[in-house]
Amino acid sequence: NLLVERKILFVAENLADLTTVIHSIMQLLHPLQWQGIYIPVLPQEILDATSSPVPFVIGILKQHAKELDEEALDDECNTVYISEKRMVKRPNFTDIPFNKKTRKKFLASLKSYKKKMLRAIQILDRQLKLGTCFLS
Repeated sequence: NLLVERKILFVAENLADLTTVIHSIMQLLHPLQWQGIYIPVLPQEILDATSSPVPFVIGILKQHAKELDEEALDDECNTVYISEKRMVKRPNFTDIPFNKKTRKKFLASLKSYKKKMLRAIQILDRQLKLGTCFLS
């Protein structure tokens, strides 16, 4: 979705999960840069921003998502429910047009990043539990 500049809405139950996931996802684009709207935490007062006609990466809290009319999201907006570990793809979504060889290589690369990310999260979680991690 990011590589083909789609609209992506992230929904989480708490700010920590929301910001961690969104910032991590955006880092996966490196060395590319996101050119669309990027709002890691959208305030409740401006939920209408999700009806933007341009590509976006927006995060909202689950409590605010209840106020968001799912039908108002257009057919190109995909929603990722972080806490539930699920994604709702809209009808007009198309996958990245890779050939089989490139797609396989790309997916292998993503799996490698996933392993590294999970390992980093485990280490950070352990440090937080032990009180040896200081976030600034």
